[in-house]
Amino acid sequence: MAEERDLWKEIAVAEQLIAIAHRTGKTQEEGEWWLGLGTCYYFLDFMKEAISAFEQAIALLRSVQATQQLCSANCCLGSALLQADRFLQALPVLEEALQLASEVEDGDATLECLSHLGYALTEAGQPQKALSYQQEALDLVRRRGDRGTEVNELGKLGNAYAHLDQISEALACHEQALALAREIGNREDEAYQLGNLGATYTDHLRRPEQGLLYFREAYHIFQACEDRPNEAKTLVNMAGRNKPFMLMSRHSASNADMGTDVRRSKTSVVWEWPASLKVRRRMLSRFTSRLLISHANLVIG
Repeated sequence: MAEERDLWKEIAVAEQLIAIAHRTGKTQEEGEWWLGLGTCYYFLDFMKEAISAFEQAIALLRSVQATQQLCSANCCLGSALLQADRFLQALPVLEEALQLASEVEDGDATLECLSHLGYALTEAGQPQKALSYQQEALDLVRRRGDRGTEVNELGKLGNAYAHLDQISEALACHEQALALAREIGNREDEAYQLGNLGATYTDHLRRPEQGLLYFREAYHIFQACEDRPNEAKTLVNMAGRNKPFMLMSRHSASNADMGTDVRRSKTSVVWEWPASLKVRRRMLSRFTSRLLISHANLVIG
């Protein structure tokens, strides 16, 4: 994939600039390059390398009290820890990021931290505490009129309710999210919410026949969108509930780069964490390395 090749080129440039900044004693610049490097690894789904780079960035940026950049680095580290299923470790990182976001009045970072904290708490077995964060994130996106993000936040709030066995509230959130995704024409988000409904009906209401209908519809949308990881992930979920899909799911899983996503199919799909590289870029668009690397090209001529 051309985009992946570009990321590896960016990694090579960032590594050179880290060395230059270190030699010249430019600590803040060095921290920013580590942040850019970690973001590239994040987009490539190399979470171990991303986490290490973000930790380096945080140490350097904290030493020079670069609050805005430190907020960004903590947000990025928190995201990477969540992708690696390290939920308890992510909590203090995201809490610090939320505090920093408040200090610098960064609304985007505040929203991301609220959302990630809600997700982390849900997966860490603290869904009751997660509800307040998820509701605050949802209220914030509604005030901002960000309907695309509202779909995602409704899905996360629904998952928190499901973990509390408040199924009617969970279904209401997922159905609202599905209707909104369809209204704004976002096919991938539509598929994620169909997956959430499928998991809710299958795992909580014990109605697998209804759940399979939602999973099938999600599968066909992912297929049409050429989203191979989520297409395979959906089949894995269907295979766990309907044996005729087992052979197909093995075939798809063997031909799709699912990374962390197969691991996330323990019980039901974590639909709010899309796997495609395009969507990963959108998720951390404020922290992408593009601006850093374009500046780097000017520096190195």
